[in-house]
Amino acid sequence: MHKKFSIIIIPDSGGRTRTYTISRFGARVLIGIFICIIGGTGWLIFEYGNIVEKSLRMNALKHENEEMHKKYAKLELFTQEFTEFKHRTNKIANLLGIRQAPEHSSPRVAISFSSNNPPSSQITSPPSQVKPPATLPKDLISKEKEEQSSVPSIYPTKGWITQKFSSTHAGVDFAAELGTPVFSTMNGTITFIGWDEALGNVVKITNKQGFKTVYGHLARITAVEGVHITTGNLIGFVGSTGKSSAPHLHYEVWLNGTLQDPERYLIRR
Repeated sequence: MHKKFSIIIIPDSGGRTRTYTISRFGARVLIGIFICIIGGTGWLIFEYGNIVEKSLRMNALKHENEEMHKKYAKLELFTQEFTEFKHRTNKIANLLGIRQAPEHSSPRVAISFSSNNPPSSQITSPPSQVKPPATLPKDLISKEKEEQSSVPSIYPTKGWITQKFSSTHAGVDFAAELGTPVFSTMNGTITFIGWDEALGNVVKITNKQGFKTVYGHLARITAVEGVHITTGNLIGFVGSTGKSSAPHLHYEVWLNGTLQDPERYLIRR
């Protein structure tokens, strides 16, 4: 005879009592199903916790990766700017004939061993090497900046070169849209503003370093003759005045009365 289990339900309200009978095998099946449900629920909760933890870890790594990329981009930009500054300084120094100090070799490290004393290291420097000052004098820094700004090293307008310097062409032509701003490429004094039969509206700037820059075919001039200006100051706008078939800027560079190739001095936009 198979054993059976009875489940009696007695309601609090005094209603009819209900009795459910289940075999021993059925009870085992129900208990197994209940255990599976509890175990499955626990496994799902555990896996969900792992997924949440991995998601949080991935977000943290993603944020850290983004921060590293930002720092790397800043470092790369700084390296690029430093390299450009060093190149610009060397080029300007060469153009101005400034003799640059040679780079000193690294200090020598001599390692000596004594039977009585532990190993020690001694740093020796070449006799001619002099330790540089911690900071440069302000007047030297300002002088260097002034010398750099006195060389026509920036592009005079936003455009592209359509005709280069040659034996038959006294400067460089920059094609640009009508009304594009034109800027001074160096520190100096505006020595001429007027009309030229070939170049139309012209601005000429000179400085004490012997440079003279010429800006031709301007549509409109904003500069004032006799005024001292600095690198990057607005002097006018691209036009097509004089002998010109389309809007462009004719740009010349002179040094001590001798015509120069402007592209030799152009370093940055």
